[in-house]
Amino acid sequence: MAEPKLLTYRDATAWSDNLRGSMVLPNGSEWPRYRWVENHVHKADRVLDIGCNSGQIIRNLQASERKPRLNCYGVDIDPSHIKFCKSRDKGRVPRFFVCAGEYVDTVFPAKHFDTVLALEVIEHVKHLRPFLSAIMHVLRPGGQLLVTTPMPHTIIGYPYMQKYPQHRRVFNMVRMRVVMESAGFEFSTLEAVEKIGHGNIYMCGAFKRPIWASERGEERR
Repeated sequence: MAEPKLLTYRDATAWSDNLRGSMVLPNGSEWPRYRWVENHVHKADRVLDIGCNSGQIIRNLQASERKPRLNCYGVDIDPSHIKFCKSRDKGRVPRFFVCAGEYVDTVFPAKHFDTVLALEVIEHVKHLRPFLSAIMHVLRPGGQLLVTTPMPHTIIGYPYMQKYPQHRRVFNMVRMRVVMESAGFEFSTLEAVEKIGHGNIYMCGAFKRPIWASERGEERR
C-alpha cells in the first residue's frame, strides 16, 4: 500500500480519516517502523504515546490480536489533535489528554507506564534533556522508551532543517545512544528500518529506565 502524502508537522487540519484511516489493519500497521514498535510492546502494557497526533499508532496496537489488554494513553501539545482523537473514539480506549508543554510528568504520576512511545518526535523537541527527564519520571523501573526518527542521510539533513525549522536536530545512531545514556537510559537496541514506498530509512531505538534510576532524573536547566 502506498503511503499517503502527509501534511506539515502538527498541522491542525491533518490526520483526518482520509489520510490515516486506511492504515488500520487487523494486525497493526504495515509500515515497517510501526510494525517494529508493535513487536516491542508487551501484552497488557500501559502505553503512553507522546505526540500522538491522530492516535493512529495506539489504535493499531490495540487492533493487534497479539497485544490484548493494552491500556493506552496519548498526549499532544496541539489541542485540535486531541479534539479529533476524542471525536473519533467517542470515549472508547485509547484515552487522550492534552499536554500543555513538552513535559508529561505534569500530567501523569511517577512510574505510571510500562512503555512510552516518542515516534518522529525527538527531532522536534526544543529542550531535550528535560523532555527525557520527564519520560524517565513516568516510566516504571525497567520500563522502556521506544524512539523513532529519520536517519540523517535520508529525509532529514541540515538543508532540510533550514527549510523546515520545526526540525531542531539530527541524530545518527552514535549520537542517539550517547544522548539517551547521558539522560540515564540503558541501551537495548538501535535498528535501521525502511519506510515503504519512499526508500527513507528510520532509526528505531529501544531504551530502558534502569531499576536503580531516580524518579526525577537530572534537574531541568
